[in-house]
Amino acid sequence: MNELLNVANTSHWLPPALMDAHNNPFQFDMNHTAAVFAAAVTIYYWWQNIKGIEESSGKALRVMQITTIMVVILLAWGVYSVIFRGAPLPPSPIPSHLKFSNEALGFLQGRGLPILGLFGILMAFGHSILAMSGEESLAQVNREIEHPKLKNLKRRRLSSRFTA
Repeated sequence: MNELLNVANTSHWLPPALMDAHNNPFQFDMNHTAAVFAAAVTIYYWWQNIKGIEESSGKALRVMQITTIMVVILLAWGVYSVIFRGAPLPPSPIPSHLKFSNEALGFLQGRGLPILGLFGILMAFGHSILAMSGEESLAQVNREIEHPKLKNLKRRRLSSRFTA
């Protein structure tokens, strides 16, 4: 938001009410703004969850669709920027180019793994797959969580005892 205010100021789109005495645009405190945004997102999802699984699953799917569109736009924007503005390539992910703090290494500290970069990429993909599988799990157990929840869950628990 601060960067948008700066761009609006340079383009002379910013109203005088959002300027200080030195003709600088108003700037939000990043820590307070992040805290307010995080609280708003948390309250929104809590409110959606208390409505029930059907409504919040649809909303979660919509958020995933919008996020996918946003990622595609960012990737296209990045490719466009590289083609028309140029960009240096990042260094190759060989161990001599990778520098991690002790906190970032966690249980890998002092193990001297030569494929540390590959291991980190695999861990990141694993976490993203687990996040997506949570949505799939919710879709599969939707019938068991329908109203009346307790009765349906007990019935599911009993039927799984006999099928195991």
